[in-house]
Amino acid sequence: MEPLRPKPDLTGLSPFQAIQTARAHQMALPDGLHAQLREAEREAQLYQLRCKMKTYYAENLLTERTPMVARVTNLTDEWHYALQKKRPRTDRK
Repeated sequence: MEPLRPKPDLTGLSPFQAIQTARAHQMALPDGLHAQLREAEREAQLYQLRCKMKTYYAENLLTERTPMVARVTNLTDEWHYALQKKRPRTDRK
């Protein structure tokens, strides 16, 4: 039977090295490192989602913007026309 190897000290290592060492020695991660690992995974997921959604929003906003601009232009023209109809002419004598 093999003697038990002592567990390495993770305190002097960088977070990346500590996580790799803990995984290699099948050790549980300390709470601080576990929180950092979860945060890094969350940020990686958000980055991937941002990259995917960037192209989606660009295409989607362009297709929605064109009819909206036409509608606003049409409503503005109708508004100007209605104001001109209601305004009495002052140039007649």
